[in-house]
Order: sequence, then C-alpha cells, then structure tokens
Amino acid sequence: MVRVGLVGCGTIGSQVARALQRDYHHAARIVALNDCNHRQAALLQRRLTGHPPICSLPALVRKWLNAIFELLLKYKGVVRLGEVAEKLIQLSKDIRSVMEVLTDHKKTAAIVVTIPKAMAVVESERLINALKAGKIQCDWVVVNLAAQAGDCGLCTAYAADEAIWIDKAKRLCKNSAVIPYLADDIGGV
Repeated sequence: MVRVGLVGCGTIGSQVARALQRDYHHAARIVALNDCNHRQAALLQRRLTGHPPICSLPALVRKWLNAIFELLLKYKGVVRLGEVAEKLIQLSKDIRSVMEVLTDHKKTAAIVVTIPKAMAVVESERLINALKAGKIQCDWVVVNLAAQAGDCGLCTAYAADEAIWIDKAKRLCKNSAVIPYLADDIGGV
C-alpha cells in the first residue's frame, strides 16, 4: 500500500485525491494533507474518507519544536515536564525520520501536476522552489488538460495561448510531460 502525502489541496490536488480514493483505494492511501491555504486543506479533508490530518511541512514543525525545546531548557527547574517532554522528543524524532525519507533522492521524488494557465504555472514554480529549499527532489512536471490545435478554430486559439505556459512549465524541471485535453473520461488502469 502506497502512502500519499498531498501537498496542494486546490483544484488539481482535490481531483487527484478523489481519484486516488475512488479508483486506487486498494493500492494507495492518503495519510496527510498540506496547503498554504488552510481553508482549502480543511475543505478537502472533510470530503475525503478517513479525514486525513492536515500537517505542516516538517521543517516548519521542527523549527517550532526547537523553539519549544529552548523554552523547556530555560525553565527546566521551574516546570515539571515528564510525559510532555517525552512526547515532544518522540515527535522531533518522527519528524527527523520523515525529513530523511523526503530528502533521500533514492526513496522520494516529487511529481508536480499543473495546467497550462498563468496562475497554475506560477504556483507550480513556487511549489518547486519550496521543494528545492526543503531539499526535496522534483523529478517531473506534468502539464495536464493541454488544448490541441486542429480543425476547431477555438481549440487552435487555446493551444496557441497555452503554448507559452507549457514551455514555461517544461523549463521548471528536467523531465516533463504534456497530457492533452480529452473530451471523454479515461477509464480503467
């Protein structure tokens, strides 16, 4: 069973999450959600089976824990810690082990999925930069729902407009794929 931590709970993240639970529930389980917009994460959390927890990024949580540990050391003679200190230490160890997995390029790689629109590509670039800052490798950018030029004048116009954003998205990562818009849903595995 693959455990999935979903970073980004907007339109694309929500679609991915629902597809995982609907079509791949036997092979994958969403274990955590994260989004800089907590409201979006909470909305998605309520819609998903099992209501996976909303987690802060591990590095941020570790910073908070370090600040708490500094306070605990400062007031160790004043306050009895006992069980609280043990739980904080275990949480710190758990976060360290998660960070080791996330930053191990042999065990973890991010795949960023976007659409060929200005805001989506800019937000994907921001996500990739945040991953790099956290030393998490991003191996692929997938551009989904790309319009295709053809007999339809409107489709050709959309494809021309999206070409700029597809090129920008492709430059975000060493590997990229473009998935065309399909009028019919894809079924099966």
